[in-house]
Amino acid sequence: MHKSLRDIIHVFRSAQDLAVMTLRDRLAVPFPSSNLEWARWAQENDASNSQWIHDSGNQLGLYVRAHGYGVEIRFPDISVDFDWGDRGEAYGFDVWRLWNHCQTNRLFLDQVTYDLLKLRFEKACADGELVGDRLLHYLPDERTRFTGSEDRPDQP
Repeated sequence: MHKSLRDIIHVFRSAQDLAVMTLRDRLAVPFPSSNLEWARWAQENDASNSQWIHDSGNQLGLYVRAHGYGVEIRFPDISVDFDWGDRGEAYGFDVWRLWNHCQTNRLFLDQVTYDLLKLRFEKACADGELVGDRLLHYLPDERTRFTGSEDRPDQP
C-alpha cells in the first residue's frame, strides 16, 4: 500500500475510533447491529438534527449529526464522518470519506489530490490490501474480526 494512503487511513481510523468511543462512553449511544438499525435509531431519536453537545458543564462542544447510515462528529481539534457497516462495523471507509477527512481537517493536501487518492485506493483494493463489502472497505486485519462470525466486538 502506498505510504500516503496508509497514513491517511491510519489518521482517519484514529479519528473514527475516537468518535465511536465518544458515542459509546460519553453519549451512551447504543451500538447498532447494522447500518439499517442505525438509520432507524437516528430517525426515532431525532438524531439527524444538527446539535451541539456539552459535556457535564465542561462545554466540550461536540457537534454530532446522524445521517443515513452514518454520523458526523466534530471535536474541537478534528472532525470525522463515517458510516456503520452492514453488520454494525465501526471501522469501514471509502475513498470519499477519506478525501472528505483530508479536506475537512486540512490533512495530507500537499501529498494527494482526490484523483490520486482514488487511484491508490483502487490499487490497494486490487492488490488485496483493502477488502470491501457492499458499501465500505476495511483493513484486512480489522475485517477478519468479523469473518465467520455474526458477533460484533465490544470496542472499536
